Amino acid sequence: MTETGAPTRLPPLHPSDLQGISRLAIDGVVGVTDLVEHLHAAIALPGTSSQRTRGITGQVYRSVRGITRLVGGGIDLALSPLARARPSDAVTGIAIRSALNGVLGDHLHATGNPLAIDMSLQHADGIVARTGPPIPAGQARPHVVVFLHGLCLHPGLWTPDDDGPGLPERIGDLPGRSVLHLHYNTGRPVADNGAELATRLADLHARWPVALERLTLIGHSMGGLVARSAAHHGHASQQAWTDYLADIVTLGTPHAGAPLERAGHRLERALGWTPYTRPFNRLGRMRSAGITDLRHGRITACGGAPGLPETTRLHLLAASRSPEGHRTPSGDGLVPPHSGLAIGLPLDPTRLHRRLIHDCGHLALMHHNAVADHLLTALDR
Repeated sequence: MTETGAPTRLPPLHPSDLQGISRLAIDGVVGVTDLVEHLHAAIALPGTSSQRTRGITGQVYRSVRGITRLVGGGIDLALSPLARARPSDAVTGIAIRSALNGVLGDHLHATGNPLAIDMSLQHADGIVARTGPPIPAGQARPHVVVFLHGLCLHPGLWTPDDDGPGLPERIGDLPGRSVLHLHYNTGRPVADNGAELATRLADLHARWPVALERLTLIGHSMGGLVARSAAHHGHASQQAWTDYLADIVTLGTPHAGAPLERAGHRLERALGWTPYTRPFNRLGRMRSAGITDLRHGRITACGGAPGLPETTRLHLLAASRSPEGHRTPSGDGLVPPHSGLAIGLPLDPTRLHRRLIHDCGHLALMHHNAVADHLLTALDR
């Protein structure tokens, strides 16, 4: 309901949105059926490792799954011609779609669900073109700054609620800079997003209308991990754009992992302790690969020490809800200071700059004046 008492209107649904929602619903029904059957098997067949029931009972469960998939296939087939009519641009609001991708994005991507967000670089007038000049030549500047949002978020959240100038606007107002935003599926593995971003930046460098002199990546939360992962992939494969990567800025990024995701992992393990709670273990695993990567601050698929181009500086900004001067500053509500500042990680101290922002929460880092003031000075050096 709105303040006037009128019902809140949801954005219109495109057929591709309905197709994506129907596929997700079918997956959910099949998943719940599997869960119930696994629990039934644990009770009816104690002492065995079987997750399936037998005889007539097993046939009933198989029938439910078969009929559900058959109905889902019919709905999908009916909506397919309409879904191809135009790209979806209003799922149920970009915020809801971004949140859904954060939680289930790896599943949406793997199943080809229309709700999955395709990675795109965006500027003020829309998505950067994939062929020809990426943006009009008159808007291109030699210093490109790319902003990367965090888990379950989207580029619009860099704009503060008071409609004042946000960090992208303040940096973009400086001479010689072009600001772009990355929108991506935050549920996919960080390493996959990093590798794809590296490829996108290589293509952008090749097609930029003016000579590229400098590149800066600014990532909030998970966005900082994706930025570091892209630099690692680009550096490892000797992509030319990394020669211009002067700065990576991370805001509230869990370089050493996130405690809340570790709590989810402990719940998953606890649910597996007995045969009767083990079927519910899959509920504990209902989080995306991207969320799991936050548990370790993981930016590569195989682990190991990620590399950075020799010319790249790393600016690590973390937040604390505690006032300045507090003996043991707290975290920002999601990421503790030692993780946000990468304390103890094997990073080159000669190219490392750390700053703790006090009286600030995790999301507030995207709009905090102290962050903007610090970066406007630091990125000019």
